[in-house]
Amino acid sequence: MQPVEWVQRLARLLYNEGLWPVAPHLYTAQFLDDRVLEERDTARIWGMSLVERCQRVYAFSPDGLPTGRMKIELR
Repeated sequence: MQPVEWVQRLARLLYNEGLWPVAPHLYTAQFLDDRVLEERDTARIWGMSLVERCQRVYAFSPDGLPTGRMKIELR
């Protein structure tokens, strides 16, 4: 499963639980290339600015463990 598809499924699960998912990756993946370091960093910065405004944050990874990048961003 591609990362965007995975995020779409998670967002739908949260929505079904009555939450309002904020999933910056779904938005930025439409026009930024995650393989280009500068664009990946831009997406991360934009995403963090959105997440900082959230009352609650859930972090998911395919294996259930936070990645190194997730640990840094969750601090």
